[in-house]
Amino acid sequence: MYVLHGGPGLDHRYFGRLLTGLESYRELYYIDFRGHGKSSKADKKTYTLDTFTDDINALREALGHRTI
Repeated sequence: MYVLHGGPGLDHRYFGRLLTGLESYRELYYIDFRGHGKSSKADKKTYTLDTFTDDINALREALGHRTI
């Protein structure tokens, strides 16, 4: 399960321990969008929904997942 944080300025810590109960049922991937949390900084022009989507798809492919 891919866990995506909300809004600008937030990161995966936004969820705290709220989702830990799911860990016995699903493998959770907490994702920080580029420029958020512990992710790498990038040109702010790339902070768009399109590039965030591309980043998630690249991660999905790198992990060998066919679908999300």
